[in-house]
Amino acid sequence: MVAAIIWLSLTPSHQETVSFLTYLLKSFADYIRPHEESLCKNIVNLLSTCSDSATIRKKLLVAFKHVLGTDLKRGLFPLIDTLLEER
Repeated sequence: MVAAIIWLSLTPSHQETVSFLTYLLKSFADYIRPHEESLCKNIVNLLSTCSDSATIRKKLLVAFKHVLGTDLKRGLFPLIDTLLEER
């Protein structure tokens, strides 16, 4: 129970970190490219596990949009099935 509460309290921090990294994609894509798979997995994981907070989901979708606008979108291809699951 305590772990779930801690996880929910850290989700906004995770979301802000992902948003910052995707903001850096335009200028530093070469440095972030080795972490492409990890970054994409984290965005999808946060989207599927975050609470029903509209603010967090909105910021994650903006981060998702930034990834789709770069070559790093290839890291999202293996995760399409996860994104399309209904929950």
